[in-house]
Amino acid sequence: MSVGNAAPHVVERVREQVARFTHTCFMITPHEGYVEVCEALNRLTPGDHEKRSALFNSGAEAVENAISIIDKQVGASETAAVIIEPI
Repeated sequence: MSVGNAAPHVVERVREQVARFTHTCFMITPHEGYVEVCEALNRLTPGDHEKRSALFNSGAEAVENAISIIDKQVGASETAAVIIEPI
């Protein structure tokens, strides 16, 4: 189905969405679905300790953030990580 080039009703809907947010990164603009997934992960993770969840765009982003979180927890200013993949 084609709506044509710059169809007024499509352009208006896009404008409405952009007015609400222009950055789709979860860390900047938490989306309800992401929050629900994190809350579910926290509920399903065993243990009665404080739990926090975060979602990332890629494995590299997840590793980078994990290292930053570890640095903050242990008070380190720099951490080196080596990831060895089987050949």
